[in-house]
Amino acid sequence: MIDKLIKDILRKIINEINKDENKYIIQNDIFNPLICQIKLCFYPYIILFIIGGFSLLFINLLLIILILYYIKNI
Repeated sequence: MIDKLIKDILRKIINEINKDENKYIIQNDIFNPLICQIKLCFYPYIILFIIGGFSLLFINLLLIILILYYIKNI
């Protein structure tokens, strides 16, 4: 009994979501503002992470080159 009731409610929700006018409303009123907020929160940190990663990579490469040069000259 409860299973049929839950399945019926879920079926009605899915049917409402699949309607074209509701898809437009869901996309513009829910997903777009949510994605905008996520971008505003995480975008600066992602840029810093990328810059920090490249700077660490550059430092590691420089140290490897210096160590190899030092070993070669010994």
